[in-house]
Amino acid sequence: MTTEDKKLRIEKYTYDEISKDYPALHNAIFNQPDPMHMPAVIYVVYKGGAEDAHYIGFLSGYYHDAVTLYIQRAGMLPDSKSQHRFSRGYARAFFSEVMEHLKKEGHVFLLAYIENTNVPALLVALHTGWIINGIHTDTAGKTYVRILKDLR
Repeated sequence: MTTEDKKLRIEKYTYDEISKDYPALHNAIFNQPDPMHMPAVIYVVYKGGAEDAHYIGFLSGYYHDAVTLYIQRAGMLPDSKSQHRFSRGYARAFFSEVMEHLKKEGHVFLLAYIENTNVPALLVALHTGWIINGIHTDTAGKTYVRILKDLR
């Protein structure tokens, strides 16, 4: 995503408002169902103007506390020019713009967990100002890195 085509539209929904569409949004990014999560809030990201907008990604989660949004899932479709999510800073540009939108909505902190073996996602997080502030092992034995973003 270059500066000149960095025109994103971000729409906010509750799970009830978009529950029928959420599985397809998730499957388009991750190519697998997400039957366990019912996020409180979903931000759907479109690229383009009102006439030519197309879905490019989403972010979903719930409110951890009054000022912190916990991100359960986030992702984007591959860049149409390269068919790769992490080419030429595409992921950094995408998430930087989404985080700026969340800041304007009044979120102060973002909290997320990334699987410790997902090095590309960890690098994107670190390059966009997230800090590592813990680790977590789930009941299946997977290890996750806890990351935090201060939007102030």
